[in-house]
Amino acid sequence: MKKVRTKEYYSSFLTKIKKDYGTIINYNLLDFKINTQNTIRYNYDTTFENGNLTIRITINNHHKITGLYFLKNNVFL
Repeated sequence: MKKVRTKEYYSSFLTKIKKDYGTIINYNLLDFKINTQNTIRYNYDTTFENGNLTIRITINNHHKITGLYFLKNNVFL
């Protein structure tokens, strides 16, 4: 099982994303997948003021976010 990150970690990380890329201008759902554990992974092509990223969000069967990833050219930030 992966280590759970703190709120401070995510606050710092999201602040850096906003500083580097600006605010979100537009996003489009690329695809979604449901796995055997009934979690759903959504992939969004996201346009920011200063570039494009893919945002991957995983939601469990209790509708809670269990994964939030930002990718640039298929590489995790």
